[in-house]
Amino acid sequence: MEGLDNSGLCDNTAVVNTLNSITSKDKEVMHLLRCLAFITAKFQFIIMASHLPGQLNTAADALSRNRVIVFNAAGGRTTIRDPNGAT
Repeated sequence: MEGLDNSGLCDNTAVVNTLNSITSKDKEVMHLLRCLAFITAKFQFIIMASHLPGQLNTAADALSRNRVIVFNAAGGRTTIRDPNGAT
């Protein structure tokens, strides 16, 4: 894991902004961000978050809205739908 850049997708813009800026007005969140910053510095890796609209991440969107039937129909795993319609 040392020296790696780790990126993730999230459909919540507030979470994306908080992770990328490593700052928050919330005391508890700031504590977690400091711990995360310490771990990333110690093991020399970077975490970056990118926004992915929920409509493009159908299974995760269904699960976050407690639509288990739709989640199971998507194979019970997160799949990303191409906004251009490609598969």
